[in-house]
Amino acid sequence: MVVTSGTISGEANAAAEKYYEDKGIRIKLVDGEQFAKLIVENGIKTS
Repeated sequence: MVVTSGTISGEANAAAEKYYEDKGIRIKLVDGEQFAKLIVENGIKTS
């Protein structure tokens, strides 16, 4: 998983998809807006 406070470019999405096609390993790209939603929905958990 790659998280950024900014936005994910189309080029980055294409590169992640190509990596999956080549290596069979998916990279989840999360932009700032998606990350904020995840925090609101799930809260911040500590162990």
